[in-house]
Amino acid sequence: RMGTMDPFVQLTLGGSDEDDEKDTGASGKQEASTKRDSQTSGAGKPGCPFWYEAFELNCRDPVDETLEVNVLEASRLSLGRGKKIRSIGHASVPLASLRKRSNQQMTIKLEPQGSIDIDLSYADFVDRRGTL
Repeated sequence: RMGTMDPFVQLTLGGSDEDDEKDTGASGKQEASTKRDSQTSGAGKPGCPFWYEAFELNCRDPVDETLEVNVLEASRLSLGRGKKIRSIGHASVPLASLRKRSNQQMTIKLEPQGSIDIDLSYADFVDRRGTL
């Protein structure tokens, strides 16, 4: 299996509450995915990939929100014949502990195994709809 797996991270924030879009411009459930390890320029040793990517997700209130972190892998050998994707590990990160305008580095333990280092920051949402 060495060299045939291609891990990536999927982040999910929020649910499907339609009121979020009306009140904050957030569109309910939001997802973002990193590039696959084979597509990054980070040179991590086997089993320790690096993703140097930034994502901006809108949350209504960090006190009530949880960021879902899922580390997945796709088989490089099967990408042309239907993608085989399986979960390596996952975690739920309550955002209540985030401090405004402060970058926080965290090591998050994944279930059932592993960990991921992540930097999170929070800034107040500014509604810029209707402005140029």
